[in-house]
Amino acid sequence: MTKKKGLLIILCIFGLSALVFSQCIGTRSNGGDSTATGLPNSRSAANGSDSTEGGQIIKVAVAMESREYDLFSRMAKRFSDMHEGIDIQIENVARPEAYEKWKKAAQLGEAPDLMLLDNDWVQEFAALGFLQPVGEFFSTDQQNARIAKLMNQVKWNGYIWGVPKDVDPYILVWNKKTASDNKLSRAPETGDELLAWNKQLMKPEDGRYGVYLDPQDPYAFIAAASSLTSGWLGKEEVWTNDAEAQKRLESFLAPQEETWTGKAFPKNYPLPSAAWSPWELLAKGQIAAMITTVSEYKHRAADTNLGMASIPVLIGNDQKTVWLKGRSFAVSSRSPHTKLLMDWIKELTTPESEIEFWSEAQMLPAQIPAYSLAPLKGDEQIKSFDWLISQGRVLPLASETSRSLSALQKELAKLWKAENTVKTLMEHADKSWRLEDRKP
Repeated sequence: MTKKKGLLIILCIFGLSALVFSQCIGTRSNGGDSTATGLPNSRSAANGSDSTEGGQIIKVAVAMESREYDLFSRMAKRFSDMHEGIDIQIENVARPEAYEKWKKAAQLGEAPDLMLLDNDWVQEFAALGFLQPVGEFFSTDQQNARIAKLMNQVKWNGYIWGVPKDVDPYILVWNKKTASDNKLSRAPETGDELLAWNKQLMKPEDGRYGVYLDPQDPYAFIAAASSLTSGWLGKEEVWTNDAEAQKRLESFLAPQEETWTGKAFPKNYPLPSAAWSPWELLAKGQIAAMITTVSEYKHRAADTNLGMASIPVLIGNDQKTVWLKGRSFAVSSRSPHTKLLMDWIKELTTPESEIEFWSEAQMLPAQIPAYSLAPLKGDEQIKSFDWLISQGRVLPLASETSRSLSALQKELAKLWKAENTVKTLMEHADKSWRLEDRKP
């Protein structure tokens, strides 16, 4: 072979190689929905989106009871079946762990695409840059269709950061037979009567309890405290008369003690467990009354001896003692699936979907039109629900509210373990909730 012919063969081989390579590149770039492009096309997997071959993973985090989670899972499957290439992965965490877990994940840039947040957490998460604003997906009519108090909780800095899903008022559930056996004709209606019930009926040594609340639930404590004292009035300080408020709280939590020792409180208010079920004891009449929520009452109170009443008011005071707790869907600021998620959220929060949640999990809807739909409109207590929502209060609107609520929960845990006193708890609560110290 001559030197000239050899050079010609080498050039031909190089040309063929370049042609084959360009064909491969062209085929890949024109291949439609590739792993890099994904669904939807707004961002790539490198920008925080998980992908599977031919589709996208949507990560969702909720903290639900089993009956509600089962329904939510079915709704997720229904949505994913209608959207090819979408894989919805749901993590259901224990409610006490949700706030710290999701906040830490967001700080590390690992937040799920969609979270069901307590309304009290939304402003903090928004202020920290963890959420995407969603107001552009809502018309004015759609916003007005939701309970205004709940919508106000998800607004911050002129934007809307969440979509309200439900509302759950705090109430007093009481055993009518136990009350009658003790010559009490009705549920307590004032803070003084609340104290009298505990003074008369709190006898844990005999396996009998007065007005119970879960010592792990800061909302239940706030409900009781606002009934007994002038606490949480939305003024510059939590307590308007510290000495009197302290005495009344101590008398409620430990009516057997003249001076607070910390020993009676955990005996009067055991932690709920499989071995010590408040609802079973309430049904049997061993607990006279309990501060709880509408959803818990509707789910568990099948016994006709149990009645529903509003939280007692502080005598001589027009302070409202109905507290509203609610949850909202919020989209992570790192999620590339905003449009898709908002389409799903709209499906999850239609009046008809919220009625499904009511039927399965007894969570009252955030949508006003849902209250005119069966079976809710035919519920024998629908007028009571309407009154509770209209009279209800929410915690102060501030980005620090969630941290203050978490701090109160920790103080209650210390109180139960006798690691602090009512006086210390009050001081810490006042410092944490003092409105003048809050940033706008």
